[in-house]
Amino acid sequence: MVETGRRQDMIHYKKLIRKAIAEKQKHHYRRMNTVEWLKIDGFYQKLIENYRGKIELARRDVM
Repeated sequence: MVETGRRQDMIHYKKLIRKAIAEKQKHHYRRMNTVEWLKIDGFYQKLIENYRGKIELARRDVM
């Protein structure tokens, strides 16, 4: 039996990842110097990794 709440969590985190990637690609970030860009990029990478970890937890609970 598939737990629909966990499947909804997976969908929710996938949407958050897409939003984080879109935000990171906004053009005002491209004009930053390298040090500022690395800080922003590192923040978004950690955020995306966190969401992916939550997706994996939800996926394990679904199966």
